[in-house]
Amino acid sequence: MNSAKSVWKSIQSILVVIPFEQVDYVNDWRESIKEAGLNVHNCRILCLVPSKKERLDMRDMSYITFIAEDDFNLIGKLKNEDAMKIFNAKFDGLLVVSECSKKVLKSLSRMKFRMDIGLNTGNQNRMINLESNELSPKHLLNFVKQTLERIS
Repeated sequence: MNSAKSVWKSIQSILVVIPFEQVDYVNDWRESIKEAGLNVHNCRILCLVPSKKERLDMRDMSYITFIAEDDFNLIGKLKNEDAMKIFNAKFDGLLVVSECSKKVLKSLSRMKFRMDIGLNTGNQNRMINLESNELSPKHLLNFVKQTLERIS
């Protein structure tokens, strides 16, 4: 008998898009990725900050890529080299947490993912849309993991 493999087990690398709340929140996401059984070296976090000034202030966190609305010019071309590297990389999955700007969503839509998940995103068009009242990164990622483990 051939057992079906869960969707979660097919994900080796994931891009997590989160809003910036505070430094501890961002670090909690990195720890949650480790605890979920993913290799943090294959996964990236794209953190949405309110302005380019705040993005430049956060440069010392090299394992996180920060992006601001100011990083796009008037016609929507991205000027942030670190973010361009992320948008050109390949990931098995995308996890968008909360809502994103239209410019960031447009850049994400050009990427190809096996699994495209939205978590508390409102009406954004994702392959799977999930809602949770809990806000901690550990709970949110475990919620996504448990949901995807049920899908085979």
